[in-house]
Amino acid sequence: MVLDAMVDKGSNQEPDMCSECYACVKLCPENAIHVRGYADFVPLGAEVQPHYEGQDIVWDVTFRDGRTEHFRFASRSTPWGSIDPYAGVEPADADALRTQVLFGEPHYLMLPEDGA
Repeated sequence: MVLDAMVDKGSNQEPDMCSECYACVKLCPENAIHVRGYADFVPLGAEVQPHYEGQDIVWDVTFRDGRTEHFRFASRSTPWGSIDPYAGVEPADADALRTQVLFGEPHYLMLPEDGA
């Protein structure tokens, strides 16, 4: 991000490299970056402004008709490296790689283990 002093706003200096993850918006300590929302999560023309409130991220969405909605999402509050993503998961079975079943599919979809 770079500051354009003429308009006193930040802009992406490498738009070709932007993955539209909004990390820059969420991490801005001044909540200074406003973005236009994309149609995959808000109607076209809406303005999106995420900011932190405590440990939560709150997304303020202002629609073209002037209405504003607030969406609150809990933020990760555990120390970096403290999560074990494989806790309680059985070790991988090399033979399962030759089947059509995806990892954990019978268990997490609550299907019979024998595929019947």
